[in-house]
Amino acid sequence: GEAGKLADMALIEQIIAAPFDGSVPPLFVAVFNSLGVWPAIYAATLMPGSREQSPVPAWPFVAGSFFLGAFALSPYLALRQYRGQGAASRLSELDFVTRYLLESSFTGLFLLLGGTYLASYGFGNGD
Repeated sequence: GEAGKLADMALIEQIIAAPFDGSVPPLFVAVFNSLGVWPAIYAATLMPGSREQSPVPAWPFVAGSFFLGAFALSPYLALRQYRGQGAASRLSELDFVTRYLLESSFTGLFLLLGGTYLASYGFGNGD
């Protein structure tokens, strides 16, 4: 009821204000914060080569995945055109964000280290 809604709001406010202070269970903090890591991984996976996809562009679905999770990607994955192996775009054909941000080795390393940290924090009970 109403008490549960208030408790949920208090938990969400606490995890946004100070997620790593120990007042929220570490596993919950890790899962909550990984909700930002996974959509970035999906974006880095789907955006290269998405310009030639039809009948729908990828960017609205990728952007939606940051708010609605992987469920926002489902319509895009169902509607896109399968192009098989060897159909990857050349780096010179990619747009600025995809070429310099999503295809960057730094981005991949950042996502790997962030995911690893969140997993070790969550399963290591915050230690």
